[in-house]
Amino acid sequence: MNPAGNAFVSVDWGTSRLRVRLVRRGPDGQWIEAGESATDEGVAAAPDASPSARRGWFAETLRRRVAALPDGAEAPPLPLVVSGMAGSNRGWQELPYASTPFPLDGGAMVCRHLPPPPGLGPVLLASGVRTATEIMRGEETEMIGLVAALPTDPSWQNGWLLLPGTHSKHCRIRDAVLEEFHTAMTGEVFQLLSSHGLLAHAVIREPPNAGDDHPAFFEGVAAAIDTDLLFALFQVRTRQVLRGASPESGRAFLSGLLIGAELRPHIAEGPSGPPILVAADEARARLYCRAAAAAGLEKRLRPAPPGALRRGLVLAHARLLEHFPPPPGPHPASASPP
Repeated sequence: MNPAGNAFVSVDWGTSRLRVRLVRRGPDGQWIEAGESATDEGVAAAPDASPSARRGWFAETLRRRVAALPDGAEAPPLPLVVSGMAGSNRGWQELPYASTPFPLDGGAMVCRHLPPPPGLGPVLLASGVRTATEIMRGEETEMIGLVAALPTDPSWQNGWLLLPGTHSKHCRIRDAVLEEFHTAMTGEVFQLLSSHGLLAHAVIREPPNAGDDHPAFFEGVAAAIDTDLLFALFQVRTRQVLRGASPESGRAFLSGLLIGAELRPHIAEGPSGPPILVAADEARARLYCRAAAAAGLEKRLRPAPPGALRRGLVLAHARLLEHFPPPPGPHPASASPP
């Protein structure tokens, strides 16, 4: 059974960004991207209005993005798979979370079929995953995709997967099952400290040219290993006052300090702990690899191949369509595996 046919629309609806991709089956049977339409109309841009008005905004926003794709208006309309924050309490329709342990084959995902909006095909909305103390929306789909995108590299499926970002996720996986995860607010804390408050005066707003090669970056990593974060943070200020450190140096030091603090639980596991795969854009992955090397984790931590996350998201959405094919009737229904 192939519910996606030869084409579908992949939708990644984050808090600040919306990415819509046309996906087609290539001559070799593999799924390939055939076009993209991206915008800043993330979930945060939805109006603070009644539920029906919000649902109308999501449907109309998606319709415009799909229409901007190559052959976006083709008939019959293609099925759409939507993951990310669209299934949150701030999104299109709130869905309950799946729970850990969560197999990364996609079959345990909580999904719901929405009524096809005007001009669009059937919509499959995907939810997130929770533990007793943690939640995620979107990263679980990335993990499903990485399993599909890296079939010949299973070692990380019995270790840690690190997904850096505004709210970094550290995911413990055993036998391709997500067992637990923890959130580090590294990106958000960096943005707040470098933009507001006392430390902002010691940190340049734009990235320094040296980036992760700046000596201050490694100084920050070392400080994070030796000192609790709340005490080490004030060094961003004292380095400027007592040593005349530049704002470029301050930014590199703060970056190293926060990433080093994020890696401390893995440092505590020792150099022979479980493998760690970092899946991120090339620049961000390099930062974590440099910090890991400075912290003695170079034998455990490595980056995912370039493009693996993007490729994996397409494969994850195709897999969800296989598990949760569109219902025959026009009415919405909670999806469950056939």
